[in-house]
Amino acid sequence: MKSVLKIFIVGIAVFFASCNGGQSLADQNNTSTPGNPTGDPNAPMPEMTFEEDDITLTPIEEGEEVTILYNYTNTGKAPLIISGTRGSCGCTSTEHSPQKPLNPGEKGFIRAVFDSNGKPKNNTKTITVTSNDPQGDVVLKFNVYVNPKYKSAE
Repeated sequence: MKSVLKIFIVGIAVFFASCNGGQSLADQNNTSTPGNPTGDPNAPMPEMTFEEDDITLTPIEEGEEVTILYNYTNTGKAPLIISGTRGSCGCTSTEHSPQKPLNPGEKGFIRAVFDSNGKPKNNTKTITVTSNDPQGDVVLKFNVYVNPKYKSAE
């Protein structure tokens, strides 16, 4: 009886292992990406190239807002679509322009606005850009020293 139970358990395990999570062989071999929906390795691809991706700003006073622009070009061979930008914390808001696909050779920018309230001294912040570039997300960075706002003694 024990051997029948062991065979039954092994059989169930083999059955589930062979199911591949419900994926067909075609699904397992699919190499499509947002930048290359057909999965064709020779298909034209977008490519986002930034003029600068790591910017050091001059010191600012606590409470000031500073705007940082990251200019980029679609240096690829297919339209570039930016699907989102996000700052590393709530003190950095982001936006991108244009809001439409960029054809090869066209330029755009990512704008980040850093609010230095409550952020004295050294600050290093990042902006993550999500697009259909097959290289994946791009992480932009800026550094700024915030001169602390000193409270007067009462």
